[in-house]
Amino acid sequence: MTFDAIVLAGGQGRRLGRVSKPDVVVAGRTLLDHALAATAGARRVVVVGPPELARPGVTVVREDPPSGGPVAGIDAGLAALDALAGDEVPGVGGSAAAVPPGTDESAAADAPVLVLACDVPQAAAVVPDVLAALTADVDGAHLVDAEGRAQLVAAYRRTALRRALAALAAQGGVHGGPVRGLHAHLVMASVPDPHGRGDDADTWDDVARLDALLTARSAGPPVGPPPTPARPLDRRDSMAATPPDATPPDDAPLDDAPLEPTPTADAVLTPRADAAPDAPSAGPVLRGSDLHRWVVVVGDALGVDPGSLDVDALLDVTRDVAHSVARPAVPLTAFLAGYAVATGGGGREAFDRVVDHVGALAAEWAAAVEAAQARERQGGPGPAGAVPPAP
Repeated sequence: MTFDAIVLAGGQGRRLGRVSKPDVVVAGRTLLDHALAATAGARRVVVVGPPELARPGVTVVREDPPSGGPVAGIDAGLAALDALAGDEVPGVGGSAAAVPPGTDESAAADAPVLVLACDVPQAAAVVPDVLAALTADVDGAHLVDAEGRAQLVAAYRRTALRRALAALAAQGGVHGGPVRGLHAHLVMASVPDPHGRGDDADTWDDVARLDALLTARSAGPPVGPPPTPARPLDRRDSMAATPPDATPPDDAPLDDAPLEPTPTADAVLTPRADAAPDAPSAGPVLRGSDLHRWVVVVGDALGVDPGSLDVDALLDVTRDVAHSVARPAVPLTAFLAGYAVATGGGGREAFDRVVDHVGALAAEWAAAVEAAQARERQGGPGPAGAVPPAP
């Protein structure tokens, strides 16, 4: 079957501490890459989300205005697919797709459209069933879990989808609308999901469970008795990711099992490409989801908004400090940077300013050391003060 695909990746990840949900790692692969793998066989693929999610061969667009919800995302994605096909059919909600010219224009105008949320890492297992359920007597088909809840793993007939979006636009617009409102204008077939393949990674508990499940599945059948699951570092992560009126998933006391070891600075530092082959290991490799989860836990405990922190930027600057100065300088620099952010008023603006300043200082230090070493190789120590004082 010829079909196109839309991957919705523009959510705000509120229950994950507002980290970039498409970039969260589950079983060694980002959620977005899991979703893109589930679109294998699609003629064209559009990701609706920020431009940072760009992948080779995939068009990335945003709904207008951003953060408009899944229906607005579907509208923007359909507009992009139509533009790629040369149909020139604008999104009924006003979304515009900036897509490259010269793409294939030979496709059928009414090819089905597969729609996936980016946070369903097992979708590939059920996409064939959803597409097969798109029979001539229905407008669409979607996955439904064991409790009867619809999952955002769906396929639509293109013409019917345009008609439903137009109906919503006439009723007030597609921005902020729920998917059930879209489906109210369509004849939908339900595809049962008894094995939970449509489970989404909506909280950090979901991420941990799906990560363990997919990792174990990729490793093959277990040998011997199953291992005892390791207890999380703290239950405050689930508190931060779960609404106040929800029941915590685990009420057992924390002292009945040993805590996992606290990550050290070495665990998050990337070795230099020019490191000697026999150089000591940088320590255990932490998954991206583990790092973001830890940030949410610590931020919740300290009363700090995780949204004011750019994890990747901070890891980059601490890596530069480790390489340019010394590894023991990493925790000291991180403390001084955090203190400077606080005294500078806090918030993302202060964080960005401090991290940029520390990064520039690390680069200057590395340049001074390199210049001094070059002078020593040429036969002299150079002028006094040219080398930063030894730690």
